[in-house]
Amino acid sequence: MDTSLTNTINSPMDLSQFSAQELKDALYRIENKKNEERETLTKN
Repeated sequence: MDTSLTNTINSPMDLSQFSAQELKDALYRIENKKNEERETLTKN
């Protein structure tokens, strides 16, 4: 795994720089990705 990515995940993030809509969009994309991965696993 890329260590720079790990550092980003583990360090606290200042979410105040994002608008509420940007945060909602990001959450929506994450949920979609999880659902797609789940569907892929159940199909196999």
